[in-house]
Amino acid sequence: MNFKVKSILCAVDFSKFSQPVLDYATGLAQGFETNVTVFHALNSPRIPLPDDAICAPNTDEAEQIEKTHLRIAHLVGNRPINWRTVIRSGDPVEAIEVYVRDQDIGIVVAASYGLSGWKRFLGGTIVEALARTLSRPLLVVRASRASKPHKDYSADDFSIQNILVACDLSAVADQLYHCAAAFARGFDTSLHFAHTVETPVGEDRGAPAAGPYPEVQQALKDRLHERLINRLPESIRRNSRFKAVVLQGNPADSLMDYAAVNAIDLIIVGVRPRHGLQKLLIGSTTETLLRHAPCEVLTVPHAR
Repeated sequence: MNFKVKSILCAVDFSKFSQPVLDYATGLAQGFETNVTVFHALNSPRIPLPDDAICAPNTDEAEQIEKTHLRIAHLVGNRPINWRTVIRSGDPVEAIEVYVRDQDIGIVVAASYGLSGWKRFLGGTIVEALARTLSRPLLVVRASRASKPHKDYSADDFSIQNILVACDLSAVADQLYHCAAAFARGFDTSLHFAHTVETPVGEDRGAPAAGPYPEVQQALKDRLHERLINRLPESIRRNSRFKAVVLQGNPADSLMDYAAVNAIDLIIVGVRPRHGLQKLLIGSTTETLLRHAPCEVLTVPHAR
């Protein structure tokens, strides 16, 4: 299985998040040697737009489109990438999903707004809705980047040195491994593969071990570690710049702690489709990472 990024879609809304998300998309495009589609949806948003938003009531759509083209051109400036503008009308999540299904988009890049509490419960964010429904990988740029003073993009400012892949030892995780391998090729990145368990007991399918409890736990973790190594593609195992670990504890907390200690730049995690009330009432490791991870998060949808 090969993971190729033939094109990148960068979603912008002209808020303070647009520059950092475009910076990140530019860095990805250079590493993967591909182009960027700068995408904007003309629609009444799910969360408030900035005061200078161009999509206002009673504004002629042709005028909105013209202004959008100009503002996107201003955003892109003289960035060293091949890019084009795509403008659609309608709900941003639906418009992006329809477009990536019709086009050969490899990764969608969007920014997190960092909402919390009741705002998130009642409306959520566009990126969380995208993560649950998108048929392509979604790279979410953390909100804290928008708080830094803006400066012109420079390739020297962009790097992905360490990637953490959240693994569940199932066949569907193969997509994550090949995605990580593609990033390693494009950005000369070290790869960390982590399987997290609340407790090793019940995770291992081998014969039960006997002995003191700490030794039994360690033996089971060792078996899980071996299973994790064996699941990795041979191309990754031949690379000396990878590490496989078994973490114990709450999966999201364990992954975030590991990311903070090991200077992780990007977490890759799978996402399973959810339906109905599950989208609002049941949390997940992926959603927790999108909200609180100390670095960018790439969600990869499992095959449906």
